[in-house]
Amino acid sequence: MWGTRVRDHDFEIQMSSLNIAAAESKERAAKLEKEAQEAHLETERLKQTMAWRAIDQITAQKIITTLSKAPHKALIAYTANDPEASFLAVQLSRIFELAHWTTFVQSRTYPGSMIFGITILPSENSATKLVQETLSEAKIPFLANDIPRQFFSITEDGSEQADVTIIIGSKHPNF
Repeated sequence: MWGTRVRDHDFEIQMSSLNIAAAESKERAAKLEKEAQEAHLETERLKQTMAWRAIDQITAQKIITTLSKAPHKALIAYTANDPEASFLAVQLSRIFELAHWTTFVQSRTYPGSMIFGITILPSENSATKLVQETLSEAKIPFLANDIPRQFFSITEDGSEQADVTIIIGSKHPNF
């Protein structure tokens, strides 16, 4: 009988220790799960921060459909030495070409200035208004204001004949 009580007491102590260890393991697992979820969210945030701007296929088709109703000439300029801005300018140029617009692509430098986002130079002509309305409907953010004069640009011939000028600046930093 004495041996049974010692054995039962020892069993209870071991079970208690195992229950405590199991609880601690569950706490560690929950903490690791939370850390994994936070790491996943941070990874997704970084992906969005670092991702290049791009116009998805559905949005591109809507833009093409709208712009093709009244083709014009567009100058699409981008910040020189910025591959992300260059990529978006080329994509936008291709969309305009598919809408039967004549496009001119231009690389520009702006000494002493940083150009961010998309800017449509102000003009009262119908081409500028059409592009502004089209980009607004497509939920592509842009500014409609003047920018500093560029110092240097590389362009295709005929760009001075453009009805609308779109400037693709660098991607806005997230800070």
